[in-house]
Amino acid sequence: MRTWKTLVDATDPQGRTGTVEAPVCAGTETEAAVAAIEGAQASGYTPTDGRVTVEPDGNCKH
Repeated sequence: MRTWKTLVDATDPQGRTGTVEAPVCAGTETEAAVAAIEGAQASGYTPTDGRVTVEPDGNCKH
């Protein structure tokens, strides 16, 4: 498992667009991207196009 820096373009509940940045702990880049989208949606954001920028950011600390 490693930590990934994820960036998701999204719209918030008030209709404002921007970029949601979140650290994600996942085994692969794909798992990190899915977790970023799910996390944004769970927080009330609507991803604008489903694309996620994912960058490795170290190892997870549990």
